[in-house]
Amino acid sequence: MIASAEQKLLAFYRKKGESVLIVLINMDKEKQFFQFDTTALKGNYKNVFTGESIWLNNGAFVKLEPAAFVILSTV
Repeated sequence: MIASAEQKLLAFYRKKGESVLIVLINMDKEKQFFQFDTTALKGNYKNVFTGESIWLNNGAFVKLEPAAFVILSTV
């Protein structure tokens, strides 16, 4: 788990070999802003739904619309 329930955001990652999958889900009716340490996860990722490329460095700031979710996969 990356996030706590009090933030109304479910966030976790799975790693197998060199492949990493990051899942972020806003479980609230309000926009959520979330910052987390990505030191162990830094690298180039792709949003699996939009194809957008995202670079995660030593920290990440995420804004999710109500009931939105993002799934990122290593490129």
